Amino acid sequence: MLLKFPSIHRLCSIRSLTQLPNSYEVLRDRGDTAELSQLKNGFRVASYANGRPTVTVGVWLNAGSRIETNENNGIASLFEGLLHKGSAKRNSLQLQTELAKIGARLRSFTTREHSAFFVECLKSDTDKVVELLADALLNQNFDASKIEEQRAVALDRLHKAEKGDIRGSVLDNLHATAFQGTPLRLSPLGTTKALNSLTKESVSEFADDILKASGMVLTAVGGVDHEKMSDLAEKHFGHLGNSYNRKVPPHVASVNNIGHEQIRPKGYRFTAGEFLYRDDNYPLMHGAIAVEGIGRNHLDYIAMQVANAYVGTWDRSFAASLNAPKSTVQKMCANDDLIGYENFNISYDITGLFGFYIVMKGHSDEVTGEATRAVLHAWKHLAMGITDEEVDAAKNALKARLFLGLENNSQIATHIASEVFSSGKITPFDQLERRIHFINANAVREAVSRHVYDREIAVAAIGRIEAFTSYFELRYGMSWWRL
Repeated sequence: MLLKFPSIHRLCSIRSLTQLPNSYEVLRDRGDTAELSQLKNGFRVASYANGRPTVTVGVWLNAGSRIETNENNGIASLFEGLLHKGSAKRNSLQLQTELAKIGARLRSFTTREHSAFFVECLKSDTDKVVELLADALLNQNFDASKIEEQRAVALDRLHKAEKGDIRGSVLDNLHATAFQGTPLRLSPLGTTKALNSLTKESVSEFADDILKASGMVLTAVGGVDHEKMSDLAEKHFGHLGNSYNRKVPPHVASVNNIGHEQIRPKGYRFTAGEFLYRDDNYPLMHGAIAVEGIGRNHLDYIAMQVANAYVGTWDRSFAASLNAPKSTVQKMCANDDLIGYENFNISYDITGLFGFYIVMKGHSDEVTGEATRAVLHAWKHLAMGITDEEVDAAKNALKARLFLGLENNSQIATHIASEVFSSGKITPFDQLERRIHFINANAVREAVSRHVYDREIAVAAIGRIEAFTSYFELRYGMSWWRL
């Protein structure tokens, strides 16, 4: 006779599930170590040891398009590309050959805030990589032919982005509207006029302005030893100063605690406004609406990240629609004109943008208005009626997105370098998880009420803009939503 014990099986299963560690315990018990130190000249060294056999080593500069002007917009991006062309010691072929011998590759990017140059390699090749990075950064001769070659690359990238990256173009226009008259209005890609006007002298002066010890961070993630990285930093970057041979640039202020002049942006100012660009080459309506957000160091930063996760994102490729767990998605996907939407929370040092990006077929402003009102209704719910259960779901979504985005060494390196520039410290991942964990519905409601309710908005759209909701209707909707 076959005996079955279903109840015992269920009890065993429940017991096993209760013994599973939570996300905090997993992060805490990994044994990863984050360290931060500073050389005498203000140059900082940040490391994150996770025991992996590979390492990402790079130099992050506190310099992006926010320290540019109308005349040299795009110079940070052009400077980034020049580093791949070699140095006075090594030409491009020699640089790439030396990297290939150790199975490594130089990567880089430029944003509004930072420029990064990093290499992924085996931990045994760390010394060689730091030497290559220092040579590429500090021993440039800015040959005129290299500048012309890189100018052509930068212009081609700009033109491709204008035609192919519609989302990027909308967000660039949104920044230009929201932060008009301030450095954050400028796109890292630059403008055709500014790129064509750059000379060897202007690039050399820009490099002299940004290659200062207090505005640089050597970041290493993987199987690294912090003391060794500090020694390498001292060897290759310890001679750097913080003084200026020319007039001190307007983006520099003496603000850090060791007396070194440090790159800081000019003052920011959010301006309500609207930028609509009709282009029949785009068969759809692409738009974005945002209020002024908060900086990464603001006390409400995590709560606003949870709010952003609650509204979330959706497009036609998602399997869940009318049966989705989020009511916002259920309402939005019922609109046949909607192609997709994405809520965003972009944070810089002391300001940001909280809003949403939306793509519609653009048949009528009435249909578009239904979609935008659905998102504004979600913001209203965040300010007035969100529950702890909904917040818990949003927190889980935020944790998943955040920590999945920090799976490889390069992503972690970018994260901790940004933290060092914005706050002067590195937050361990288990502590970051705890900060998210302790956010409750009341914290989200208060944060959204402070930073979103009845706030001025900036709007940008491209394509079939005749279907975009009236600015005044949108602004009116920001104040009556509590009724």
